[in-house]
Amino acid sequence: MQVLARDIFRLFALGLGLDEDYFMKLVTKPASIMNINYYAATAPGDSGSGIGAHSDYEAFALLWQDTVGGLEVENAAGEWIPVPPIPGAYVVNIGDLMARWTNGRFSATRHRVINRSGRERLSLAFFGNVDYATEIRCLPVCAGPDDPPRFPPTTAGRHLMEAILRTYPDLPKYRACPIP
Repeated sequence: MQVLARDIFRLFALGLGLDEDYFMKLVTKPASIMNINYYAATAPGDSGSGIGAHSDYEAFALLWQDTVGGLEVENAAGEWIPVPPIPGAYVVNIGDLMARWTNGRFSATRHRVINRSGRERLSLAFFGNVDYATEIRCLPVCAGPDDPPRFPPTTAGRHLMEAILRTYPDLPKYRACPIP
């Protein structure tokens, strides 16, 4: 997954008009993680099991889904669009970190999962990130006189920890840890 993530970083660089290897020096020890997501089967007519609308914290997510389905993405009109599973394919969701880096040029993908299938559902989510201490500031190609940076500089680690603490405010032990 890390090799695929490096290829995706190269694609982001090319899409921004940067040198293909622009991000490579920032992914030597990336703060990437992988989750196994389990969604229980529910009875017919039940509201389903899942996870509410959100965007991912990292630069991007690579998502493998089983054949059950249930992933939905929100389009610009605020409508929820099903993302049917395609065998052998990954879904790539842009995360908050990449949106911040690109001044919103690449927007974070809001998505949710609602498993109404009556069957168990599994997915694997790999969250592509850069090294923890990487400074995150608006890329020069993504700002200009009429489009100043919208976010203050931070680090990947600080961004990640602040996002986790916003999502899980009842994690007192992490509040005591210094955020880089």
